[in-house]
Amino acid sequence: MMVQRQSHPMQIEDWKERTPSENWFSEFRRLDLSIVGRRVLDIGCGMGYYGDLLAELGAEVYGLDRQQEFVSSASSKRYRGVIRANVTELPVADSSFDLVYARYLLHHIPRERLFDLIGKIYRALSGGGHLLIESTTPDLANRHHDIQIYPKLKSIIASMYPSIETFTDLLSRAGFRTIEITETTQTRAPYRNVSYALERSAVLASTGGGPTYWLQLNEAERKEFHEVRCNELIRMFGDGPVKRQWSGYFLVATKGDTA
Repeated sequence: MMVQRQSHPMQIEDWKERTPSENWFSEFRRLDLSIVGRRVLDIGCGMGYYGDLLAELGAEVYGLDRQQEFVSSASSKRYRGVIRANVTELPVADSSFDLVYARYLLHHIPRERLFDLIGKIYRALSGGGHLLIESTTPDLANRHHDIQIYPKLKSIIASMYPSIETFTDLLSRAGFRTIEITETTQTRAPYRNVSYALERSAVLASTGGGPTYWLQLNEAERKEFHEVRCNELIRMFGDGPVKRQWSGYFLVATKGDTA
């Protein structure tokens, strides 16, 4: 029996708050990827935020997640159905979907199981179907000001996210024939000022919560990170708003018409 990697409770709380960025639609449309009437499987669907967006674009969307709380939330949205299962099991029929969407998910899969999962995704797709990966790389993630001002985060990010070369190699080995990569920018409304941004990071430092990379820091490092932000954010943003912007990519891999 496979041992599942457990999610940190604080990580789950953070995922609940990860609503789509203001410009997700415009970034997706740059792909020129038609999904009207297509059967889409949103793996690791979480609260179902992105399934709603995909349905709004005309897709017939199904979800999959192992957390019962997420399955319940997604089931109340515009999914045709939501499966409760570990994504590495992927209990769906062969050739049953036109597109599989994996948003900031695959870096959570143990590297030794990643190729097996990509093979299952390949089999789940119809001929000419697509795997759409949305993620980031260490180089792209390092553009964020937090990582620039606190270098300890760079090694954490490097350990979290596979390179694009790693993915393209695995995808090619699994049988995907065309792989296209588009760099993206996620943008949310900025924090109104530095004081507000620091209030939020003070809470993260004291409660143990926050994004995945915060969770890799021990208590002393979290406090140190917050202290660095107290000095550096003032220098970078003065009394003005603090931007909330992250760099990543969409990767579209296409299955051949015949196996």
